[in-house]
Amino acid sequence: MSSAASDIARVSTVRPPVVTAAVGAYLGGAGVAVAYAVLVFTQVGTIADAESRSEAANLASNSEVVQVAGSFALLGVAALIFAGLFVRCGVTVARGRFGSRGGAWGITALAVVCLACNLTITGTATGRRPFDPTIANVGDSLPRWYVASALALQILALVLILGGAVLLTRPGAVDYATPPGLRNQ
Repeated sequence: MSSAASDIARVSTVRPPVVTAAVGAYLGGAGVAVAYAVLVFTQVGTIADAESRSEAANLASNSEVVQVAGSFALLGVAALIFAGLFVRCGVTVARGRFGSRGGAWGITALAVVCLACNLTITGTATGRRPFDPTIANVGDSLPRWYVASALALQILALVLILGGAVLLTRPGAVDYATPPGLRNQ
């Protein structure tokens, strides 16, 4: 076996540190997404209870209470779906599969858009009083620590997955995920 062929075989079997760091970032992002989902799920019952007891809920129909609690639950489900996608990104990138970097970037882009929307809603809703009494009761029923915790987890997830995507642009990650026949062409 020639020296160049052995170098190609060695490069494809040894995972570069930059890839290991990217895998860690994606798996860390998955862990943060699970923590966020747990945080959201713990508050679904709080919202439903507060809505059903409030004076404004007497004016609102029971279906509005279910809609508010249900939309909160869907937020937790979306976080769990993204957690699964981040694990998938980490596993495929760790294996060095061709196309794993592109898939990770696509999932990262989708997650960044969703996190940016969620951060905007969470951040701007804290200082305003909504016109709808049902929505106003949601903010009143949540504990004070919830908004700060939700914002911190969302920002941490954003930093981790963006860090993982940036690490995948480094030369070691490019070489690791590129098949030997396509390198240096």
